[in-house]
Amino acid sequence: VTGVQTCALPICFPVTISKQKPEALLDRIVRSSTNPGDVILDPFCGSATTGVVANRYGRQFIGIDLDDNFLSNLAIPRLTDEANKITLN
Repeated sequence: VTGVQTCALPICFPVTISKQKPEALLDRIVRSSTNPGDVILDPFCGSATTGVVANRYGRQFIGIDLDDNFLSNLAIPRLTDEANKITLN
């Protein structure tokens, strides 16, 4: 994973985390609506399921989330693990 930047934003309202989307659903959406090399923007990336699927199919990914904890502890490690799997294959 390269080019990862995080920034903390002051949050003055409660944040509700939506449910993680199934990989199978995002797999179908990514493959049917994008081409390899396209950029996918997920402004509410949470645990980066969209990014994992995008990476798997050769798409670029930009993920944004207000919660730095999600980015640091879930999204970045998942994206790194997925990138390592692809590199090893």
